[in-house]
Amino acid sequence: MAREWIEGADADLRAAELLRSLTPPSPGIVAFHAQQAVEKSLKAYLVLRSIPFPRTHQIDLLMELCGSEVSENLETTRLLRMTKFAVTTRYPGAGPRATAEEADDACQIARAAVQVIELLISQEQKDS
Repeated sequence: MAREWIEGADADLRAAELLRSLTPPSPGIVAFHAQQAVEKSLKAYLVLRSIPFPRTHQIDLLMELCGSEVSENLETTRLLRMTKFAVTTRYPGAGPRATAEEADDACQIARAAVQVIELLISQEQKDS
């Protein structure tokens, strides 16, 4: 099941990076898919560790549930900024729109999160 979550995270990351390459880019949609990649990768880790989690887009809550193994391998401050892209980018008037710079940063953050969690899942599967 963790593998399915990380595959979903990877798909969102690829979507974000593809959409980022369009002219003109749509920063809000890019940032949304990057946020989804982060969220799903953290949930993959929680599934891997059999840690229950609520239905949430709150990256801070998911990071807290993941514990130190994940936070030590990711830039937590940058990661926590991702929560805002779960809603504000999808609904008009929900908050400020993502900028092109924020979308680029969100892709970098998402790529790091997916890579770290994929590595942790691979190591766990090797050890099993």
